[in-house]
Amino acid sequence: MRSSSARPTRPVRRTALAASVVTVAALVCALPATAAVKPNKPAAAAAKDTSKNAAKPKPGKKAPKTSKAMKATRGDDVLLGNGKANHITGWDGNDLIKGRGGADLLQGNNGDDTLDGGAGRDTLEGQPGADKLIGGAGHDNLAGGQENDTLYGGTGNDELSGGTEDDLLYGEVGNDKLFGHLGNDQLWGGPGDDIADAFGGNDVIYGEDGRDTLTGSDGDDVIYGGPGDDNLPPFKNHVGANGKPGPGGLLGGPGNDRVYGEDGNDHVSGGDGDDYIDGGVGNDELDGDPGNDTLVDGPGDDDITGDEGNDIVYVGTGADKVFPEEGDDIVYLTNDGSPDVIRCDDMDDAAGKATAGLNDRVIYVGSKDPLDVIWPSCESIEVIEASPDGWPYEPILAPVAVPAAAVAAAAAVGAVAAAAAPARSMQPAAAPSGVAYMSRVW
Repeated sequence: MRSSSARPTRPVRRTALAASVVTVAALVCALPATAAVKPNKPAAAAAKDTSKNAAKPKPGKKAPKTSKAMKATRGDDVLLGNGKANHITGWDGNDLIKGRGGADLLQGNNGDDTLDGGAGRDTLEGQPGADKLIGGAGHDNLAGGQENDTLYGGTGNDELSGGTEDDLLYGEVGNDKLFGHLGNDQLWGGPGDDIADAFGGNDVIYGEDGRDTLTGSDGDDVIYGGPGDDNLPPFKNHVGANGKPGPGGLLGGPGNDRVYGEDGNDHVSGGDGDDYIDGGVGNDELDGDPGNDTLVDGPGDDDITGDEGNDIVYVGTGADKVFPEEGDDIVYLTNDGSPDVIRCDDMDDAAGKATAGLNDRVIYVGSKDPLDVIWPSCESIEVIEASPDGWPYEPILAPVAVPAAAVAAAAAVGAVAAAAAPARSMQPAAAPSGVAYMSRVW
């Protein structure tokens, strides 16, 4: 069995909202919702971002005109909607703005603001400041700003975009889209079939439940697929062990990433860089991509491709297929009683020769498995008795050889000691009538 590393625990969302109210503008605004602003595309995007976050709002110099009856101040305001389609904008100060139902447009402006859309298809824009955005029920669009923001999608199919700093994005329930943008972000998909792209920075992505598509992009990222089948289209010309996977998957992107498929039938790709890829439980497809990668195969019938680079592959239980491909690779196997196939380099089938260098090694830990098929393209097949350094599963220990003379001497000493020792019992001298005791002699 594979030893699992401790996975970070998701923070508990605080549902209570607090605002330090200095000036009060708890008034009602009921203006028609404004037209949505066309989204800007990030500079380097592996996935299309339809959010509004790319634009950098400038601090307002004048008090925003939200309505004739409502006017934000430079202090800490409480601005409340009325259940209709409201457009409410804060100003300076740490504002609390609630839409209270309807298709609302809420804008925080300067300050550390809290925006709560409530029910309805809302658009929330934090703008400058460390803001908290809560979508609530409905299909919402949330965009952070220039500081460390926290975004909660709520129920519904939401779109969340961070900003320039270190943001926390929680899709929560629904099929959500999460975009981290700049900064070292954390993205939590929540239940549902989510799409998450961290873009720049050293990010952490949690797919959680559902059929997710998770991409790290630039930076040294950590990606957890979570329960569910996280699959990409079949890579190269290999047929996946899990048939025809649909859209989705885990892609590390450029950088030295750590990608974990966890439970489910996953397609995990490291992208460029020296990556650590762990498929977890399920029938997975693992692709190292260019770089010196470490690929760990968990229980299940898996397809593993090392691609370019000097890779290390640990093959777990199940009927697995391994394609180390280019580079000087090492494949570790065990005698698990399942038929594995190891094809070290691309072969010229007609000539029976490998088209790449014969520098790949196959190493059995413990003993060889007679059911495995090792292609001639592998340079060597070895057997070691104990698990090597970096072994990701339970350790395999080498047997300890004891000389025959020592065994005989120990037996003789034991016989003499047994003859000399008096027999003692754990039961009392006389048992009560009808009671029997288990006896032990030592």
